[in-house]
Amino acid sequence: MIVDAVLGTWSFSGIVPAGTTMVSFELKPSVGESGVVQTFVLPADGSDAVVTFDYDLAAKQITFYDRMHSGPSCVAPTLIVGYEVWSFVTEPLDKSGDPSTWAGAVPAGVFTSVPDLTTRSVLQSLHLPPDATYMYVVLRPSALHTAGPWISATSFGSAVEPYTGSGLSTTFEFACP
Repeated sequence: MIVDAVLGTWSFSGIVPAGTTMVSFELKPSVGESGVVQTFVLPADGSDAVVTFDYDLAAKQITFYDRMHSGPSCVAPTLIVGYEVWSFVTEPLDKSGDPSTWAGAVPAGVFTSVPDLTTRSVLQSLHLPPDATYMYVVLRPSALHTAGPWISATSFGSAVEPYTGSGLSTTFEFACP
């Protein structure tokens, strides 16, 4: 890892084994603390991947400790899940249509998560803008990287606590036709 103290940035460059399709990074603010986890899908053609992400470690951190399961009709051995998160300064009164069209919608990001194959657990963290008081989360299984087709998805809204380090934990089961 290369640290640029003037710009306040870190960079990492590395070679992954042939055939690798996804890479996860965890940025820990200090030893022993939960970090921000980000998973990146690598280009299918094997070309170099350059990914830039920006985190304010003083911002509100939301951590998802979820367990992902697929129903008995699903044939995929691995369920890869996409989190789409929207933040709001105030909870929208009209929640009809796509969350991107709701008043005050600010995209907090789209994140790919790969559950642990043994426990089916996911650790996914993100930072919301400091003025966020409400967030809306959409979870979709990714048939792009796994057999499917998956037919289920889920979404939920939640108030955001005024302090950092909020966590959510649940179990989801996705179904196939």
